[in-house]
Amino acid sequence: METLSNEKYSKIIALASPKECSNADDWKIIDIQTVCGTSHIAYHHSVDKTILQNMINDYNRLMEIYQPMMAPRINCIPYRKPLDVICKEGKATIKYE
Repeated sequence: METLSNEKYSKIIALASPKECSNADDWKIIDIQTVCGTSHIAYHHSVDKTILQNMINDYNRLMEIYQPMMAPRINCIPYRKPLDVICKEGKATIKYE
């Protein structure tokens, strides 16, 4: 399951980040589940949000199964509210409270 979840996550990130971040206004934030609960990723405005959301929904279903097995074994950071997207070294990065 770990390999499958890593593959799905990598494909989501590849779709969400088709180019370098040079203007933070071109990026948006979308929720995704992780073994620690709700997290967030930045995606470029040119990305087809329907395709991205479908991929995330598929990944989230996998997390529903995988999360209970892994969460007790790892140290999760507390939930933080995303504030905005910033560009850092060419990558879209989420700024948190």
